Amino acid sequence: MGDKIVPSVEKLFSRIDLNSEEPSGIKVDDREVDNVVKSAGGGLQAHNYWDNEEQFVTQLADIVRAIAGTPLVRAA
Repeated sequence: MGDKIVPSVEKLFSRIDLNSEEPSGIKVDDREVDNVVKSAGGGLQAHNYWDNEEQFVTQLADIVRAIAGTPLVRAA
């Protein structure tokens, strides 16, 4: 806890391109969140990502929208 996050050159995940059938690495972006402060209480609050709307849920939604190519539409 409190250690600096250092980017890794390791490829933790990979995929196979459906056209070329070539494997390639998938970049993993490590993002720090504070579930204890930003999520609802509970027995394992530090692991409660889904109630951390400010830091986790919105970032995950942005990632999924970027993959799908769908812009964010906020309700009025």
